[in-house]
Amino acid sequence: MMLNHPTLHTLHQLKLAGMADGFERQITQPATHDELSFDERLALLVDQEKTYRDNNKVTRLLTAAKLKLQANPEHIDYSHPRGLNKSQLAQLLSSQWIHQHHNVLIEGPTGCGKTYLACVLGTQAFRHGLSVRYFRVSCLLGMLPLLMAMGVLPNLSSSWPKPIC
Repeated sequence: MMLNHPTLHTLHQLKLAGMADGFERQITQPATHDELSFDERLALLVDQEKTYRDNNKVTRLLTAAKLKLQANPEHIDYSHPRGLNKSQLAQLLSSQWIHQHHNVLIEGPTGCGKTYLACVLGTQAFRHGLSVRYFRVSCLLGMLPLLMAMGVLPNLSSSWPKPIC
């Protein structure tokens, strides 16, 4: 089919890489897609583009977050004796506290999993499409005078200067 190459080129020009990949798959594996109607094939392409963009967004947010650990809410060990309250943690994992402009302070002795829990909350927040940035308190406190002098203290964005520690 002569029109496939220009169509692929146009999809890439329009920055529809997910659709382009899906279209190439449909071209190279016609037996699996020939029995589908036009509407079904188009729906597959649109779904592939959506999935591609969602995956890129999560990857971008994860990279920008600079989390110290890869921590997933599914891997939290509630059997460990550190006093985690399941219902309270479930409420925090909903990320509503962020939308309500509240803060979370995690405290405890060395080695109890504070960093892990902070990274779990960060991971869950970017799963909800929110931007996250991880800082150690010592670095953050060291940056405050500089941020205040720059006038960017209220803006907690990725435009912050790189931490020195």
